[in-house]
Amino acid sequence: MNQLTDMKIDSLSEHDLPVHYRFTDSVRSDGLYLVESKWYPVRETECCYYLVDEHSKRMLNVGNNWFGRPQKRVIKGALRSFAHPDRDMAFQSYLARKRSQAWHAKVGQQTANVALGAYPERSPSAPDTVNGQLKLGAPQFISELVFD
Repeated sequence: MNQLTDMKIDSLSEHDLPVHYRFTDSVRSDGLYLVESKWYPVRETECCYYLVDEHSKRMLNVGNNWFGRPQKRVIKGALRSFAHPDRDMAFQSYLARKRSQAWHAKVGQQTANVALGAYPERSPSAPDTVNGQLKLGAPQFISELVFD
């Protein structure tokens, strides 16, 4: 029998498994919001926790059987993780994800500008390529990228 089939979240509190936190953002009509979500361990191994969201926790609390909601596996002590048992670490993870997102957006915008700048807005036909490729240019930002 699966350990999670009839498990209720109340039984998890006996094991003192740590609640995990994750910060995300949400764009709404009146602004940008920072959203904190809690994830609850339903299973622990030597190296990992298996987490469920608050909705799944509520479902377990009212006595519903486990119905296959997705579980997130997080490795204990990992710096890069979906959720963290420490709120401050979860917030630092959010900031690191935002920095990475900003960097990828910047590179994407610069790449799009080079591609769009290589051709007039309404180019009559697709350009000829050599072996399926055509060099559009070598702007400065490309030389700063690492291709190893």
